[in-house]
Amino acid sequence: MMIMWIIKKNIFKLMLIFILMILVFTSNVNAAKNFMGIIQDIVGPKMKGNSGKIPFAGYVSEGGLMVGEFIYDFDLFDKNTKFYSANIVSLTTDIIVSYNQLRNYPLSDKWRLGGDLIFVKYTELEAGGIGNDTPDQEIPEEAVAALSKFVNLDQERQDVIVRVLKGKESKSQLTAEEAEIAVALAENKDRLNGYQSSAGWQGKAAVNLAYLLDKHHSIITEYTYQILDSEMRSYEYKADALSLAWEEEYVDDTNNPREGHKIITKVKKSLNLLSHDANNNWDYTKLTFDIRKYLPVFTNSTLALRFRTESISGEDRLDKDRTALKKLYTGDLDAEAYTCAPYFDMASLGDLNSMRGYYYNRFYDKNSSLYQVELRFPMEYLLSNLQGTVFASAGRVSDEFNTELFTEDMHYCYGLGLRYNFLGGVIIRGDIGFSKEGSQVRMNMGHSF
Repeated sequence: MMIMWIIKKNIFKLMLIFILMILVFTSNVNAAKNFMGIIQDIVGPKMKGNSGKIPFAGYVSEGGLMVGEFIYDFDLFDKNTKFYSANIVSLTTDIIVSYNQLRNYPLSDKWRLGGDLIFVKYTELEAGGIGNDTPDQEIPEEAVAALSKFVNLDQERQDVIVRVLKGKESKSQLTAEEAEIAVALAENKDRLNGYQSSAGWQGKAAVNLAYLLDKHHSIITEYTYQILDSEMRSYEYKADALSLAWEEEYVDDTNNPREGHKIITKVKKSLNLLSHDANNNWDYTKLTFDIRKYLPVFTNSTLALRFRTESISGEDRLDKDRTALKKLYTGDLDAEAYTCAPYFDMASLGDLNSMRGYYYNRFYDKNSSLYQVELRFPMEYLLSNLQGTVFASAGRVSDEFNTELFTEDMHYCYGLGLRYNFLGGVIIRGDIGFSKEGSQVRMNMGHSF
């Protein structure tokens, strides 16, 4: 139903996309082959062997043009352990990303060790609002700057500004800087329902331990520590948690599956060991159920299907920053906003692997549902190991976990992309997704699922 709805609603866009694909990938095959040959001549020698370094360039909607390098080692310590490191920087927005992953270090016949270390610095990347029906208008830069100053004021001065904006107090009660804040926010306060910004930097460190029950089943425990320091927040958000997951995987190829299925059941519990302070005293549990099915279709093509749902619960804490914003857009000085988990660990949609037609973390709340379908097909007539894809997604978030979460008020997106699988170990992909709110470009390692 979801696919048919998207096709009917966007038939002209889809026709135009496929016509462009035909023009590019058939009429200009020879030119494309020559172009790909040049790339292979330059990069190819650096992609041979178990380890190497590859120059990287790409475009991501939130980051603009990005360049850097990708380092890999498929046999680290001579133990068939895989290590990846991608380090890129934007030439236009000063966004910096460092992604490092260690996989499959054998501690014994049954135990495997892994880990992640991620650092992201961004200046203009803004997140969506909490809830399923939040405003999607962009907020002008001067209003974003004013918001940053507003949430960092003490509560008494915030209340004065709110009363002035409601016409209940004279502007003479404001300082010069507060008057500038009030003017900048006056025209945009109706857009701030649940709005949050991630401008600043974010870090994540994780270590995981997998126990192999047999060839197809494993139990994975992971400790994670995350921190978000944003100019839009009056304090750092921090959290550490321990998760336990059960995974079942029957696929013909772990990195590029064409047939089989994978099931992930995961529970994550906050710990407050390294992250605990006066502003970060979390007590929440997050549940995830993720099922994927891969069906061989046509000639060497794959139809990939996915359903995922997440649910988070715990003790609600007063969210000082969202309370300040809620006072601003409602005018109610007694308004309060609560959350049971930090922003970055809520159930969200719109990341690198989900709802790719919306900007990053467009929707988030306590619960989410996600449906994805993807057709992956070979494009080896252009370049060996090159793969194309068309995809569609539907999903929503909600404060409540009920049947409506899975059936009503869905958001939809669709798109297409390319994947390149080198040395049989790493897939690099680029996608462009479309939604009612525009288009987004995404680049990442590995399939979306």
